[in-house]
Amino acid sequence: MTTPLRLVLKESGVALTVLVAMLVLGVVHPTPARAVSAERQAKINRAAWKAECSACHMAYPAALMPRRSWQRIMRTLARHFGTNADLDAPTRRAITTYLMHHAADAKRARGGARDAGNASITPAIAPARITEFTWFKVDHGTQGGDDNRYRSPKAMSDCVACHRGALRGVFSRDG
Repeated sequence: MTTPLRLVLKESGVALTVLVAMLVLGVVHPTPARAVSAERQAKINRAAWKAECSACHMAYPAALMPRRSWQRIMRTLARHFGTNADLDAPTRRAITTYLMHHAADAKRARGGARDAGNASITPAIAPARITEFTWFKVDHGTQGGDDNRYRSPKAMSDCVACHRGALRGVFSRDG
């Protein structure tokens, strides 16, 4: 059972990890604010995404979902799959920027933009789960039929159970 004290300590630990990462990257600096290059800001945004998202689960690559799905997730962090994952405004902005630049439908997305599978999702729909996309269902045998080859993980969102390289963004079976 998670007590309020354990929850505060866990959230404090995550906040401390993010603060240390920001100090190392030079985001938090004791001197007056200075202009940050676009390249440095991109690294800061990626570090925020990695630190915050991987604090509770694998940091899913942005290229697995379109911008509208990531926008939906970032708007509803206070109710993030049954957990309050809300962030302070600067961290939320950094992560949202990272996700928008690397989403499946972003021009600069690399490795895994599933355009063919995402085309079946109309613009009015913004799935919040990777498992809701046609490409996922086809790749994992959950689109009709009785192909259960990939049902060994605890949950279909447990990518690492079958894809050893998932933490590096590599999703081949031998990863």
